[in-house]
Amino acid sequence: MSKGEFLTRLSIWITLGGYFFGVAFLLLSRRRPNLTSVARWVWTIACGCLCMHAICAYHFYHQWSQDSAYRRLGKEPVLLGSSGVAGLYFNYALIAGWIIDVTWWWRDTDLYRRRSGILTGIWQGFLWFMIFVGDYLPFVVSAEFLLPVLINQTQLESSRNCF
Repeated sequence: MSKGEFLTRLSIWITLGGYFFGVAFLLLSRRRPNLTSVARWVWTIACGCLCMHAICAYHFYHQWSQDSAYRRLGKEPVLLGSSGVAGLYFNYALIAGWIIDVTWWWRDTDLYRRRSGILTGIWQGFLWFMIFVGDYLPFVVSAEFLLPVLINQTQLESSRNCF
């Protein structure tokens, strides 16, 4: 495996791990407010790694050529009837959306926590869609099974502290 391939893959796997742990810590922070800061940092690092992934892909695979990225994505399998090239714009939307999300969280944590459930659902749905389209679903599905274990363990520890 070349250095470029390693860095490109590593950055997306850290992004996916950051997504999972960021969501997990955010959910756990409802009962343990001290985890909010951890969740925000993990979410921010994941966003940074997503940006690094895009930079690595453009540098090592496309030599900073938008045309190269178009050509490569044009050869990708088509999903939901759209051209493979549309995925490039979905990736740009993902990066922009995640940067906006992180910025919002750092600027006003209270407002971020009180935002509409519909907005959160749409954003999380888009993230899941992008993970599914990006072929990283096996990692997230295995992480999905770990999340209830993590939450149950935290609830167990909380109930022990009550006595």
